[in-house]
Amino acid sequence: MQVMCFDKFWEIYPRKVGKGAARRKWQTKKCDNYFDEIIKAVEQYTNSQQWESIRYIPHPATFLNQERWEDEIPGRENTISDFRMDANYVSYIGYCSKCKQSDFYSKYDILGESRCCKKKLQPCKENC
Repeated sequence: MQVMCFDKFWEIYPRKVGKGAARRKWQTKKCDNYFDEIIKAVEQYTNSQQWESIRYIPHPATFLNQERWEDEIPGRENTISDFRMDANYVSYIGYCSKCKQSDFYSKYDILGESRCCKKKLQPCKENC
């Protein structure tokens, strides 16, 4: 089981350096016991802004040694290019993350809070 779990981890981990060191850490830390949590964390980190550049992705052995799967994983922040513009290309369309109400915002306001609930704006109504 240990080899299969490590192989799955290695397959999805985006930085392929130090495989031997990572395998040794996997064994000494008994990572099979945390397999689901590790895989979930790697998938979330891979989609995060923090890991957009390879230079900010820790070596796999470091990730395992420091038990980084237990860290808080930052979400990806929206950028202005994530939002659609209105038909006249004057305003951006933003949705309140609480009540899902849409409204038009300037390029200065679109990365801020909604007018209705004072919550973070998102570029789509559901699950984006």
